[in-house]
Amino acid sequence: MQVGVIAQTALVARIKFKDGGVGKEQRRPQRGELMRGFKIVMLAAAAGLMFTAAPPKATAQVSVEIGVAPDCPYGYYDYAPYSCVPDGYYGPEWFTGGVFVGVGPWFHGSAGFKGQVDNSLDPQHGYNGRIPQRGEKAAAVRKDPAQFKGNESRDGRGHTGGTKQ
Repeated sequence: MQVGVIAQTALVARIKFKDGGVGKEQRRPQRGELMRGFKIVMLAAAAGLMFTAAPPKATAQVSVEIGVAPDCPYGYYDYAPYSCVPDGYYGPEWFTGGVFVGVGPWFHGSAGFKGQVDNSLDPQHGYNGRIPQRGEKAAAVRKDPAQFKGNESRDGRGHTGGTKQ
């Protein structure tokens, strides 16, 4: 079947078929009409994809590495940088069989533990005497625990309780 155009206007074309018949008039799309339709179809497809796409699963993982407790002969302060304390800072209840129970992140005493400290041996309270270095060994002769004079109660986790003197 051969087709020829007999009359043409901006919007309408009259088509003549080979057999001599004339087909009905067909409307041509106006300028921009096709593009507008295409945009609507594409926007609908994009919206559909957004609604069907699953949101990414959020996985949160927090990991804190505290390392090993400082190797100090008489214990260490309960605040960072966890410097070694001088002999006499902690009372005898802070030691089990001569081993320091630890403070801060390394505390391994009981839940209701309270122990005395002598905060006059704390740099945050004005102490500026000798402080042992990490890895240093305890003196052969230590201060007598019976002569300990604590002036502040602590719980091993850095919390104070009781009276300060």
